[in-house]
Amino acid sequence: MGFYDAEKIGLTVGTIFLIPASVSDIRQRSVSRRLLIAGAAAAVSAAAFSVITGNRDAENVLLSLFPGALLLLSSRLTEGKVGIGDGCSLLVYGTAAGAGGALLTSAAGLFLTALTGLVLMAVKKAEKDTRLPFLPFCLAASVGVLIAAEAGGRGR
Repeated sequence: MGFYDAEKIGLTVGTIFLIPASVSDIRQRSVSRRLLIAGAAAAVSAAAFSVITGNRDAENVLLSLFPGALLLLSSRLTEGKVGIGDGCSLLVYGTAAGAGGALLTSAAGLFLTALTGLVLMAVKKAEKDTRLPFLPFCLAASVGVLIAAEAGGRGR
């Protein structure tokens, strides 16, 4: 398999993980340990495949954990205003998707969350302390990253 095939596999695994995680985040405001463990197993498999095929190295795997680790640190510093489940979910997603996918998805997810919050406040449907689920926005961003990876791989 070529570079783009392994990359798309990781992005796809990460995106599939975000689907039930997003539903859980919306409905229960949490992500179950069972889902995180299952997602982590799939993510480690995807990362191992990428490393074995030479598409990722240890540096990329470590860098892919950065967005999730940053959210976990934020959760600790804000005394839980940022969810631990969000950080753990981004650790899982990043492991599968790689550094580029993790960084793009988390940045775009944060942007979409902030934009939605601003719009909701502008139309008086939310206050500044209203909490929005983060993972659905990461899912939307992940789908965008996956589509961009597919479009970028055409014609190669």
